[in-house]
Amino acid sequence: MVGGMGTSTEEPSSGVTHPAQWSAPILEQLRLLLAMVDPGRWFDPFAGVGLDQLRMLRPDIHWVGYEIEQEWAASDPNCIVGDSTKTDWPDAYFDGLVTSPAYGNRMADSYDGRDGSDRRTYRLSLGRELSDNSGAALQWGNAYRVLHEKAWREAHRYLCPGAPALINVKNHMRGGRVIDVVGWHTAALEEAGFQVVGEVAVKTSGFRKGANYDARADHEVILVCRR
Repeated sequence: MVGGMGTSTEEPSSGVTHPAQWSAPILEQLRLLLAMVDPGRWFDPFAGVGLDQLRMLRPDIHWVGYEIEQEWAASDPNCIVGDSTKTDWPDAYFDGLVTSPAYGNRMADSYDGRDGSDRRTYRLSLGRELSDNSGAALQWGNAYRVLHEKAWREAHRYLCPGAPALINVKNHMRGGRVIDVVGWHTAALEEAGFQVVGEVAVKTSGFRKGANYDARADHEVILVCRR
């Protein structure tokens, strides 16, 4: 995943930890949504270590993922080390998309664990600095928005006309106020040419430690889109 998914404590089969895997409530809602779509080639441009979980939801779909961090991409043979903002896929190649980009929250902190505090970040999970152009390294701000605008435009190019896209996003707190990450992604997807036809709120527990933990939203959102 150049991105972040619903929180889980499980580790990928590669043995490399990932701090933001698909949560059980999100997977259950994806299962219901995927039951209504046709099989074919489906893509996750921010795959992290979650491709095998998507495969379990719909084994008849051919799942392919991009992940910019090599250690996480190694968790699945169909996950390719790549940058979701510039892919080599032909136009109209994929029949659908499921993904969860990073939320631009404190999990993107460059904190290295030296003070011993109990925190969860992408950098700590990898044990190194994240790669250039990784969305997981970006706090909410202009660089975060520019990267995801590019990724959504690229997704519009490689998806078939009418292809469904299911995108898991979540708001977060910063400086005592709610950052409308969901609203921003909705607008960015529409600007890229997608139709956002639905929004499914999914109650999740999240990681209940760290700054602002008691004020965090108790739900995530799956944006239901069509190319």
